[in-house]
Amino acid sequence: MLKLLQDGEDSRCSARRDSTTSSEDESGGNGADASEIAQSIRFGLLSPLLESWDGCCVVVTSMGKQSTGKSYFLNHLAGTSFAISGSRCTDGAWMSLRFVSADVLLVVVDFEGLGSFERSEQEDIFLSVLNASVSLFTVFRMESRFDKDIDGLFSRFQKGVQLIKNDPRLFRGLLYMSVKDVNMNDRQGVVDELVAKLDVIFESNKDQNFLTEMYAGQLEINCSPPFGTMDYYQCMESDAARTLCEIVSPPDGAPTGFVTGKSFLDCLRIVLAKISILDWTSMDKSTQNLLVADVKQKIPGILRTGCLVALPLVSDKTIPSHLKEDVLQVGTRRKIVVSMKQLREENPGFASKWMALNDDILLDSIADEDIDLGFDVTMVAGKRGVMVQKMIDMLFQYFLTLLGKSYGTSRLTTEDQNKFDSFAAFVFHRRKLKVERWLRGMLGDHLSEVRAQLEQRYVSPLVLYMARCQHKCSQCQLGCMHSVTHSSEIEHSCCTDHKCLGRCEYGECCADSDSKQAPPCSRSAGHEGKCECEKGEHTCGQTCVLARASNCDKTCSKRADHSGDHRCSVQVHVCGAKCSADTCNATCLLDIQRQHSVHKCAEVQCLHTCLMKGCKNTCGEKDHFHGQGAESRTFASESGMTPACHPIHFFGEVALHLVHVGASSHGPCLDARFLPRSNSAPTSMTPLHSNMQPFPTRRCMPPSSRPDFGDDASVAHLCAGSHACPETCQINGICEQKVHLKKSARTYTGERGTFEYIYQEMNGCKKQCAHVLPSGDKDHAGCDHSCLAHSATGEDGEQIMVHYCDVRCPSCNYYCNKHFGHMGLHATSHGNMRQTYFMAKTNDIDIEDRKYQVGERGIAEMCNLFCSKMGRGHTHYLPCESKGGEKCVYTGDASEDHRRHCVDELFPPPGRDMDELLHAQFWPTIGWEDPCNDEERAEFAKCRFQCNAPEHNGSDGTPSFCVLGAWHKPELKPEGADDGFSYVDGHKFECVHAVDTGKFHNIFVLDSSGSMSGQPWKDLLCACSEFGISRLKDGGENDLISYVTFDHRSRIFREGERLPDALQMTVPFSGGGTSFGKGLQAANEVLSRNDFEEFKAVLIFFSDGQPCDIDMGVTLARHIRSRYAKYDLKAFAVGFGRVNLSVLQRVASEMGGEYRQVLDANALRTEFQRIAAVLCSSEASLALAESDMEAS
Repeated sequence: MLKLLQDGEDSRCSARRDSTTSSEDESGGNGADASEIAQSIRFGLLSPLLESWDGCCVVVTSMGKQSTGKSYFLNHLAGTSFAISGSRCTDGAWMSLRFVSADVLLVVVDFEGLGSFERSEQEDIFLSVLNASVSLFTVFRMESRFDKDIDGLFSRFQKGVQLIKNDPRLFRGLLYMSVKDVNMNDRQGVVDELVAKLDVIFESNKDQNFLTEMYAGQLEINCSPPFGTMDYYQCMESDAARTLCEIVSPPDGAPTGFVTGKSFLDCLRIVLAKISILDWTSMDKSTQNLLVADVKQKIPGILRTGCLVALPLVSDKTIPSHLKEDVLQVGTRRKIVVSMKQLREENPGFASKWMALNDDILLDSIADEDIDLGFDVTMVAGKRGVMVQKMIDMLFQYFLTLLGKSYGTSRLTTEDQNKFDSFAAFVFHRRKLKVERWLRGMLGDHLSEVRAQLEQRYVSPLVLYMARCQHKCSQCQLGCMHSVTHSSEIEHSCCTDHKCLGRCEYGECCADSDSKQAPPCSRSAGHEGKCECEKGEHTCGQTCVLARASNCDKTCSKRADHSGDHRCSVQVHVCGAKCSADTCNATCLLDIQRQHSVHKCAEVQCLHTCLMKGCKNTCGEKDHFHGQGAESRTFASESGMTPACHPIHFFGEVALHLVHVGASSHGPCLDARFLPRSNSAPTSMTPLHSNMQPFPTRRCMPPSSRPDFGDDASVAHLCAGSHACPETCQINGICEQKVHLKKSARTYTGERGTFEYIYQEMNGCKKQCAHVLPSGDKDHAGCDHSCLAHSATGEDGEQIMVHYCDVRCPSCNYYCNKHFGHMGLHATSHGNMRQTYFMAKTNDIDIEDRKYQVGERGIAEMCNLFCSKMGRGHTHYLPCESKGGEKCVYTGDASEDHRRHCVDELFPPPGRDMDELLHAQFWPTIGWEDPCNDEERAEFAKCRFQCNAPEHNGSDGTPSFCVLGAWHKPELKPEGADDGFSYVDGHKFECVHAVDTGKFHNIFVLDSSGSMSGQPWKDLLCACSEFGISRLKDGGENDLISYVTFDHRSRIFREGERLPDALQMTVPFSGGGTSFGKGLQAANEVLSRNDFEEFKAVLIFFSDGQPCDIDMGVTLARHIRSRYAKYDLKAFAVGFGRVNLSVLQRVASEMGGEYRQVLDANALRTEFQRIAAVLCSSEASLALAESDMEAS
């Protein structure tokens, strides 16, 4: 059992990473994409077990709220031993394996409960996505009651739809809903209720819902009896266990689950990695990248040992055999074996040599796995010359044992070295072909361009760099045994003591008894002719007349007292000068006695590097002077050739002789791959002995077929192989999208604080053209450069080129994930909003626990998550299209347009006119699909005005919002009816805070300025008394009365007096100026002390106009409305006379009340009586039918 996820993951799944990866992230380098992170995710000992499992894998998971018996259920269903407890005990996710049969492995994953305080909503979404993606059987345990928590879980499932996509191995399981503790008789009712709830969710998300997208539409509902009863276990056996058995062993015998343990492991790692960096791009690209990365890790082991070896072991000196695994054909359990027959078919140029060598050594009897090259050969292009030399020595000693010779005691000849070259070529070409076949099975045709790149980078150098140097040893006649890449500073050496280990072969030394051995040979190693002892006088011993030749044996090998010139045993003395070919460093093998100015070595191949980008092979022309017209003509002239004859045929005629020289026991078998001038990588060239084949006889060619004797500038050097086109894809659009985790956590530093956030970015790239150029071609004509050379074709036969749209989101800079040239809106998975900054009507912005200031970058937020945080009715800003408010067309009904011209001051000042848009209008306006789900969109479209009653405050308080749409027109309460809603400042709320006790607190705010002196004041007090009497008649004996008078000051004369007592009072007159602000300020004090749970407030404001503080009065009126409208404050403003009453009308409007104008005392009394009647009507609205009867 292994823990997959742990607590404290900070809104993302924890991907355990190697130290190298972590350090790279901390350095802020190129970043890590999902495939790179997936490589470093390990599951302890379960990882190698899953990687080695060749049978299918069936994944069973649990899900549900805390303490619903998920672990207990899995333990009894699958025989696992997850920890169980009455309280919360599953922390994270735990995995256990069960072997069902020889071909089926059951993977059981127990997830912690959803909806806990320890996890955020986002974490729950990710857990549900991870669960549904890999599971074939998800047990969702739930309680029998259906509350808001269950609705919240289903809502979170819905938000996870389409996060992980485009992998046919994922999201194909069954959702098994197990309702706990249900009596047998209540089953049908529980099922019906659950189905009804699910129908509501599916109806609101017809296009994409979590059941069809995450569970392939498969649902089964089961009601489980209480724990500990026999019915519980019988129900599990008859329902859950039966269903699981049908999944594990389907009746039709079709394969189920993941095809191998490795397939499941890779899927799980990719899903975890993508969730960890919030990468919602397609799964297929990440899966391909992980596959390629896995192949790269295995190539070094196969190239070194012919077996699968863990990458860390490849650099070890010795690899134990029990840590090596056979290389199998993909999808089978058959071992990849390359026979000599197959190898000859792939490499016909070596066929004759291998057949001849097979007469001495049965090559197929030598297992490829028995040859360990001893080091990581993929690093051979670096400074590994010493390692290559050791490998050559080791392989040479092994070869000698196969020939029956022993290294250090047996005589070595150049023929032995030539046979060894053939043997080494067989070993390396067989290993190369084995790796190529394995790569073809692993990567298939859909990744052919990747396979070609891997072969060129890692596999081909095995043959090119592993051969020995073909120069002669500087101290004897044997060939050099250093690597072909050895430095020019190291002299050529056979790596022996340079002494021949043979015995004297002359008769006089061998004529003695058999018990006496002939004396040892005194000549240098690799010499031609017979071995000769030091003491015997078998030969002349004088200096050879051609001692100046580089291959001369120096001493005459003829018998003593011979006649004629002194000649050594070397049959042909070669010139030894440097070859005249530009790129060749070999020596001339032409006879030193022949006059010549152009020197020619044994090589017939052009040694120029192939001009194709990235190709390290040499030119395929069989013309050593290819591109050197002057040397070609001179060589032809000195050899007696006419210019009309093709030079290669002459070269071939000469080469026949050179081959004989090179194959003799004396001449140095040169190879053009030797680079004596530097340690740089050599040109790719096959050894001399592999190139030499019979040439046709010398003949002249017709003029039309004669070769070009031009210089290098006019000659194209191309190798004989095919090439990947080096050009970049020219098809419109983006070839590949990658989401990179730049840092696991970054610190955002703003003016108002710092916090950690996750940062990732999407990059698009143009890939290399996937066309393969045939041998001799530098370009492909007739078709564009495309990275999809093997794409499908449509009905019309034209290629279907699938490239991503190259448009980026203006907020997060993510590329559109639709195909190039698509119709309609763009769409993407969205990331950090690095192209944005905060703009608002205030300086400070609080988004959950993050605090910003206007002007700061929005890089810490993500497009879709930012909208979710902003919630209902949030707005976005865009420049005004008309560049001016007077010309802007969005000045009408914003509730319909969802866009309006911004007239408020914005910070920081944008420098131009701006429009503000609602969420639903913003995304289509910028040309992108809305990234949020249907439920969130419905929430964003609502008015964000919130009721600020104290009842909604505190931890237990539930916020109440206006039920109307965002930017709605002011909604007024219907007259003469109570519809169950409260209306505050034009907004409509379901919460009602106004009491319905029938008691009113009537607050009179009376103008006692100088203009009201005398009779007007008496008339006003009389009207107040009439109001009180009317209230008493209507049952208002429990009402309260408060008097506030104001001139240029305010006075609270009486506060909260009972109505009968207040009728006996006389309110004094003061006189002075008129200040609405002072009067309303005192009225606000009285309102603040009112008991709204018992008394409904009524404010009657009276004045004859002429205030000195209009703005202050309007501001206080607005404040009173915003603070007390929720309690259904009744506000009335009565104006007396005709002086400046428009101001009083505005005050009434700001308070959300009614305005009335009266001209005399009678009208004033009538108005106050009307107000009393309005209160009576409000109280009696519940008995409307009785009032109608009385009226009739």
